[in-house]
Amino acid sequence: MGERITGGSVYWMNEVADGGPIAAQDWCHIRSSDTPARRELAPMGVRLLTKVITDARDDKITRQHQNETLATWEPKISRKTLRETG
Repeated sequence: MGERITGGSVYWMNEVADGGPIAAQDWCHIRSSDTPARRELAPMGVRLLTKVITDARDDKITRQHQNETLATWEPKISRKTLRETG
């Protein structure tokens, strides 16, 4: 999609797809001709989920409001499509 930065988020589920408060989040640069899924995103996802589980166990609950101006969507999924299926 031509983006130079990507990342991952673990968020609390609510009635809005990908719209709940953020429990943990991180980002990485996308190199030219790069597919960061294996290099960065898979390990990042494991690290973020581990952090959230450990934090929950230790009663350190984080709920950070999402900044909608920074949100991106997978082009094949639209908010309209999600409303129609939900």
